[in-house]
Amino acid sequence: MQGAVLAARQGILSLLLERRELDAAASELASLRQQHPQHPATLYFETLLALHRGDATAAQGGADKLLGGAPTQARYGRLAGAVALEAGEPARAVAQIALAQRANPADPGLRRRCALALGREGDSRQALEVQQPQLGATSTDAAALALAGVAALQRGDRAAAQAHCKQAAANAPAGNAGLHATLALGQLAQGDVRA
Repeated sequence: MQGAVLAARQGILSLLLERRELDAAASELASLRQQHPQHPATLYFETLLALHRGDATAAQGGADKLLGGAPTQARYGRLAGAVALEAGEPARAVAQIALAQRANPADPGLRRRCALALGREGDSRQALEVQQPQLGATSTDAAALALAGVAALQRGDRAAAQAHCKQAAANAPAGNAGLHATLALGQLAQGDVRA
């Protein structure tokens, strides 16, 4: 029964953070902390909330503790990578994500996060290489395709960039403003100035 309650709290926290309801998430996290003060899920959500609130010091401290206990855990690698990217440290993000990715090679979220970090580090060739398994002609992973479009554009391959962005746009969820902004920037960079 206690496991079900913990899982439910984690689900609620995930939803609240996804919706950016940070005050409600903080309240739910206080309850989780009271019931499970030493559980890794508590530290995970404390770190995630710190990241959402822009508290780089707390987020980095939490990410370091999570990785110290389970360096190959996929969700910890994704979170640590996000924290490092937010801090403007793409090389650190790549190193943290790569460790988790080697242990979880099929995790698409790790691949996308690694490609993003590599792109910010300026290694567009490697960013495309990491994403390759997600870039087939039938791919519906809009985020991976958008990242591939940006990486192809960085490499000067306008045709590949346009193909990836077109495929991403066809599969992009309507409510994902960040993804649509990335696709719009990709179109502008390719000289497509249509509204």
